[in-house]
Amino acid sequence: MRLRKKIKLAITRSVIQSIILLFFLFLIKDPVSAQQNSYVNVINPVRGSEISSVGSQDPLFGVKLQKELVDKHNLSATWLLRFDI
Repeated sequence: MRLRKKIKLAITRSVIQSIILLFFLFLIKDPVSAQQNSYVNVINPVRGSEISSVGSQDPLFGVKLQKELVDKHNLSATWLLRFDI
């Protein structure tokens, strides 16, 4: 008989806790959600003079131009450097 009473009491507590939880969940009127972040990361591989079609062009010309554009538009950028340059 005591076991039945304990089981009934445990079920009653569980139901009451569930009702209280649902009550507080529905009390929140405004939906809460995080703002979705969007990221852009510009990746710039820095190559040597072997890919330059114009032999007289400075290999760093493109890198300097890309750096100016990144700074101008306030972007984050990653520069991939080769060890042999």
